[in-house]
Amino acid sequence: MFKHFLQKKLIYIVIIIFILLLSGCSLNNGQTEKTENETNSLIKKTLKKADNVSCKSNLNQLKMAVEVYRAEYGNYPNSLSELEGRSIPKIPDEPAGGQYLYNSQNGLVSCSLGHSLDN
Repeated sequence: MFKHFLQKKLIYIVIIIFILLLSGCSLNNGQTEKTENETNSLIKKTLKKADNVSCKSNLNQLKMAVEVYRAEYGNYPNSLSELEGRSIPKIPDEPAGGQYLYNSQNGLVSCSLGHSLDN
């Protein structure tokens, strides 16, 4: 789990460095407005990709936690909150600010970005 935390933080550090580099480039170029628009577009795309990576990483954590719970108790948890303190310390925040969707019949978890992992 700590590995996923580090991966998420590393992604944000890379994004910040990328933004700073692009900001410096736009100051040295005479086409400030065009460069700003391109930079904003790149930032939005990069942040969206970071959210996607973070979502998939969180889903992997949740999938593992659901399977550990199932192995221990013989069934899927009724809700993700049942995992907290048992097979995972805390349910990770959903990157897009939404809620994870969970199906207690088959243990499938998905995020508001539309990602899911089959069990």
